[in-house]
Amino acid sequence: MFAAAIFPMAAGGISNTWFSYVDQRAILSALLRSEATSADDKIESFLDGIKIPLGSTIPEDVSANAGVKQLRLLFLRVMHQVPGILSISFVDGAGAERLHVSRTGSNRTEGGADRSGDPAVVGARTAKVWYGPVIYRQGSEPSVTMAMANYDDTVLENRSSPKSV
Repeated sequence: MFAAAIFPMAAGGISNTWFSYVDQRAILSALLRSEATSADDKIESFLDGIKIPLGSTIPEDVSANAGVKQLRLLFLRVMHQVPGILSISFVDGAGAERLHVSRTGSNRTEGGADRSGDPAVVGARTAKVWYGPVIYRQGSEPSVTMAMANYDDTVLENRSSPKSV
């Protein structure tokens, strides 16, 4: 008799617990999906905001007139305007890195490193604007690489960190 009374109560408690767990899991999944969408929108907005100042630094003529000193000044100006930009690299039409300016690493001038096989360079030449995956610097700070190409396949590669996301 005792078992006849306890068994239905225990079964009811277990089923209530199970359904509560399933409901909470569904609510949590919806909340996480909403937060992920919000973060995605913020990152996309941040990157769209970088396109204009970064695109304005791509020189139309990469001959002797567009010297490395002039490019460096343009890069520094853009980095001043957009504090989220961590570094900018300029890769010429042959795939050689001509300039790299960074907030966090060393700067390189006329390094000539062959970047023709770099995914950012290849992607920018194919699609004119390329976005790399979001990575986390130091385990928590999101960072993304964006590359843009002009009509003669010179490429600007930009590593940015949207700190507000």
